[in-house]
Amino acid sequence: IYNQGTITTNKIYVSNSTAEIVNDGTLTATSLVVAGSGHVENNGTATITGTTDITSNSCTWINNGTYKIGRA
Repeated sequence: IYNQGTITTNKIYVSNSTAEIVNDGTLTATSLVVAGSGHVENNGTATITGTTDITSNSCTWINNGTYKIGRA
């Protein structure tokens, strides 16, 4: 997923080497799980209202933006 606008969704699950999220806009979700060798890059604003779980040493996480937890 490559987001330059606004995404509002429930659970986001990124789980393998071909699973990637690049957020250059606004992303709001109830939870985020990054597993396997998934990749998340946030350059915009990401708000996760519930839990964020990173479950593998093979995941990559880059945050150049604003990452908020709790209420949107």
